[in-house]
Amino acid sequence: KVFITAAALLDLQIDWLIDGDNYLSCEITPAYLENYFNNISGLKSGKIYTCNESTNFDEFGIFEFESVKDAQTAKSAVKKYLSSAKEEFKSGIVYNANEFPKFEAARVEIIGNYAVYTILDKEISERIFLSVMV
Repeated sequence: KVFITAAALLDLQIDWLIDGDNYLSCEITPAYLENYFNNISGLKSGKIYTCNESTNFDEFGIFEFESVKDAQTAKSAVKKYLSSAKEEFKSGIVYNANEFPKFEAARVEIIGNYAVYTILDKEISERIFLSVMV
């Protein structure tokens, strides 16, 4: 029996999901998560992907938690992060109106003990969620 995490599965499919060459990824530590996503506990692992281009605000992340309950608790913190990211974007110096629909379509889903969020075009966002629902 082979076990693969959702984050590893996402890495394997990154070129199909998005143009992987234009994205940076970083592993998430509990301290990082606490800094950006307040009141989250039980993190086992996580990864956030952001676009390499300054005018493209694509971002998505996947977090694995110790339990389903921890993941469900994290959902409200991630929603708060998405809301503040949207407000920050609207008030930002580099406002690109073409990017705003990504913030309007931002979402977070709990899949087992994983929390997945996206700030992406709807079509790409859907591919991200489908890729981890295996």
